[in-house]
Amino acid sequence: MTGSPEEMRELFRRSGIELDDHKLDLFYRFYIELVEKAPNADLTGLVSFEDIVVKHFIDSVVITKYVDLPSPLLDIGTGAGFPAIPLKIVRPKLKIYAAEGRKERVGFLMETIERLGLDGIEIYPLNVRDNLPFKVRGVVTRALEPIAETLQRTAPFLKEGDSVIFMKGPSAEGEVKASGEEVERLFSLKDDISYTIPGTEYRRRLVLLERRERKFVPGHVEYDRSLKSKPTFEVKISSGKNPRFKEFKSVLTGRGLKRGGFTILSGEKQVKEALKDFPGEIEGIIVSPEHDLGDMPGGVEDMVRYRLSKPLFNEVDSFGTGSPLLIVKVREIPKWRNEDDTEWPQGITIFIPFQDPANIGAAVRSAVAFGVKRIVLLEGAANPYQAKSVRAAGTAIFTAPLLGGPKIEELKVGGAPLYSLDPEGENIAKAILPFNMGLVVGLEGPGLPENLRRPGGGRALSIPMVKGMESINATASLVAALFEWRRRHFTR
Repeated sequence: MTGSPEEMRELFRRSGIELDDHKLDLFYRFYIELVEKAPNADLTGLVSFEDIVVKHFIDSVVITKYVDLPSPLLDIGTGAGFPAIPLKIVRPKLKIYAAEGRKERVGFLMETIERLGLDGIEIYPLNVRDNLPFKVRGVVTRALEPIAETLQRTAPFLKEGDSVIFMKGPSAEGEVKASGEEVERLFSLKDDISYTIPGTEYRRRLVLLERRERKFVPGHVEYDRSLKSKPTFEVKISSGKNPRFKEFKSVLTGRGLKRGGFTILSGEKQVKEALKDFPGEIEGIIVSPEHDLGDMPGGVEDMVRYRLSKPLFNEVDSFGTGSPLLIVKVREIPKWRNEDDTEWPQGITIFIPFQDPANIGAAVRSAVAFGVKRIVLLEGAANPYQAKSVRAAGTAIFTAPLLGGPKIEELKVGGAPLYSLDPEGENIAKAILPFNMGLVVGLEGPGLPENLRRPGGGRALSIPMVKGMESINATASLVAALFEWRRRHFTR
């Protein structure tokens, strides 16, 4: 017999978990979805209201009392969504991937997260092998697989400090002891917690292991070579409410860049170049119903494929290229620091304040082409991973030596002479350009601040133009200056 929302709230409260009205509503709607779809999708063997709430919902979230959950987190063998969906409800900021290989359950999971309106949870519709098309900081699992087997197949994609959380029954000690020499070489036991769900007699055990700084070498263990395969899988998306589609849209506007950790590369030529030369930077491919990937470089068959309905694809294909789109990684941009002359690397470092993403992308592409040592993006500059920036930069975004810098008004360089581009400066064709130097460009429109125009602020250079022309586009000035610098110091 179906219980009520208030009965569900009381069961959670009895276990020491308070739910606000919104979270209670999500759990109750999840419960309704589960019991209605269970007969056709083999979702759970539990029948009673209390058993489902306690042994699925509460069991999934009570672990938050004992461990800090890493993000992004991968739930291996999520089944009907446990613990992934309950964890997402109580920890809405947590990024979760829920892995499940059974087709009927995958359909249920995707429909459920869409109906519940859950963002930041993505279904991975395959069994987890020794590779992933995305990065995670930890793994959680309630699956019945032995601990050793799970650790062996997660070791290749986990890095030092990443964690694996096993939600087990009370007699898991034997599994830990039997995990084997190679597992102990790769993982250290961080915690082993026995507990009973409050208000019940339901005994559980949490085993938390941490990845050591050791290289995984298949062959040191009894290793299933079939796990080396990378089966293609395709996720079809036809609803604008789909969480993954909403992530794509958010990334295009720039708002979702930091949260999603990826951006979108478009353009047939650039997509093919990236697939051929930078496959390790790619996390997936977005296609429309009419796309055939037969003419794409090898390796595309190993990637996660999102096949969007034609209207949804057109929304994501914001530049109207008509070709497949790539989901590519966004890398952290380290901070630049003002070095002295002994630390300054050989070559030219450029300092860019551009606020137009297309200008940033063009500058990045040109800088890579002319062999710039470092590209320092000054505070306030557009994000180089915005879609417009990546569209202009192309595959240069994968090799660009990017750093983050101060405000242009606060820029000081001690390790090499700093030159600036200013229409009132010395003709660059007549100026001395050292091999080791800094070059700063002004903002689009306002140009350079006063601190970089004064004699002590750096040497000003101008690009010679015909009479009557006051200035040219800041990006064009940068390209001309880089060409002149390279012409002086490199010969073919």
